[in-house]
Amino acid sequence: MKRYLPLALAAALSACTTTDFQGGFTPVSERLGAASDRVVSWTRSLTGTGPQTRRLDTPLPMLARPAKGQFRSFVLSDMRSGVEGPMTFRAKGRRLRVEEPDGCTWRSSLDWFSPSTSWEGCGTSRNWHTGSAQVSVLDPLYPLKIGARGVYERVATSHTGRTYTRQTICRVTGAEQVVRGNGALSPAYVVACDDGKRVRTTWYAPDDGPVAYVQRHAVEGIEDAWVRVR
Repeated sequence: MKRYLPLALAAALSACTTTDFQGGFTPVSERLGAASDRVVSWTRSLTGTGPQTRRLDTPLPMLARPAKGQFRSFVLSDMRSGVEGPMTFRAKGRRLRVEEPDGCTWRSSLDWFSPSTSWEGCGTSRNWHTGSAQVSVLDPLYPLKIGARGVYERVATSHTGRTYTRQTICRVTGAEQVVRGNGALSPAYVVACDDGKRVRTTWYAPDDGPVAYVQRHAVEGIEDAWVRVR
């Protein structure tokens, strides 16, 4: 969930299991009968592509860079296991602190899509589970609208002294309604952020912020996948 900790954002909220990070979960419930057309099964395998969605009936407004009060904690469901857990946000000034259900904690500017500037206890990598980074905005992503593009550069250093420099390119590829874990529909922009190693896709709602997230590794496939419940 991001998004872009040098560790597998397992969760953003899910179980962090790799060396870069930003969020994920999968609900397994399904309603049958008359309501089945509105509420679909969210079960996903490791080859799945994301949450259940519906076509958007009306265009979304352009979104400015988020303010402090727009980040509120929520409960998410892992799209692979069905396990639910809390995603906790704390904003101070222009900084954002996020704690995922497995305890992975990361910080960034007040922007869900910007790579993290520090992280602790994220992933299973011996060299990259904790670290810090300098992040520069080379091309602003905001305001969010279909076709918008943003570029970030990140110089990361692990707690063991390893380093890398990587660019992340984020693009708003579309907009659609996400079927959340409680059956509610959330109109959201689809934002894909690619750092050359992983693509982190967030369904970002004007009122609620991130409502679904998928992190896909170029070789290993889906590492993280979650959908917001409430």
